[in-house]
Amino acid sequence: MERRTPPASGAQDPVAAVGSRGTSLIEVVVTIALSALLATMGVSFSRIMFFDLRRHETASSAQQAAATALDLMVRDIQMAGCAASLSGRTSLRQALPNRIQLGSDLNVDGDIDDANERVTYALNNDKATITRASGGGSAQPLLREVAADGLRFSYDGSAGSMAAPGSDETALRNITAVGIDVTLSSAGDGDGLRLKRVAALRNR
Repeated sequence: MERRTPPASGAQDPVAAVGSRGTSLIEVVVTIALSALLATMGVSFSRIMFFDLRRHETASSAQQAAATALDLMVRDIQMAGCAASLSGRTSLRQALPNRIQLGSDLNVDGDIDDANERVTYALNNDKATITRASGGGSAQPLLREVAADGLRFSYDGSAGSMAAPGSDETALRNITAVGIDVTLSSAGDGDGLRLKRVAALRNR
């Protein structure tokens, strides 16, 4: 086995010199630069993930709010005129493209003039909201961030689709179903959210 001859007195061992020379300035700078780059990439990725999660949460919340509002409208429309005491009278008081007023004889006294027996849904374009008013009270916001003309009602009769009859009682009596079309201006991803429902009137 070959034995390495020790260096002469005062001479530096080249193997030891390689292991003990330390880190150069260039290596330190490169290491710091790489660490900074990785940290920046990590922060950027985290921000992207955070905002993407927020967008999805906003979209989910908007969809849930819109679905809840439509479910309430469907329920009220289906309940309209459910009482036999309204026989011969229309439960729909007004039917317009973006406004509907309906009534239910909740206490079965033959009229729809008592508290909470009349309900009105309407679009407020100025405030981008759908409002609900009941019992002659002031309109309250039901759904916000609604697109321009983002609430549309359509009406079906026994002969099929029909024009909005307004307050014509004869035409109102012919309505058998109401279509509801809601569009929000933004759903969190920059795209509008659109939901549709159809509510069939009872006893029609």
